[in-house]
Amino acid sequence: MRRGLLSGNRGIFLSLFELVLVLAIVLFLAYKAFNAYFKKPAMDKDTEQALSQQGIDTSNYSTIVNSARREVLDINKRLMKRTDALDAIK
Repeated sequence: MRRGLLSGNRGIFLSLFELVLVLAIVLFLAYKAFNAYFKKPAMDKDTEQALSQQGIDTSNYSTIVNSARREVLDINKRLMKRTDALDAIK
């Protein structure tokens, strides 16, 4: 009877240990993913300067994507205005 009780506690301990281990692995992978996504991108000075001159924020990958998307939308709006102005002339 005593052996069964110890074996049950050992099983609970191993299950809890396994759960903590899996949680630690998942959290470590999430940390690495967020760290890779939000860290400053590796680019040379000329590229960073060229992007900054175009109004693109180079602080991390997500800001590069968002600011580049805004710039492209702005360029498209200006192009549509020019096209409309040319059509009005004709």
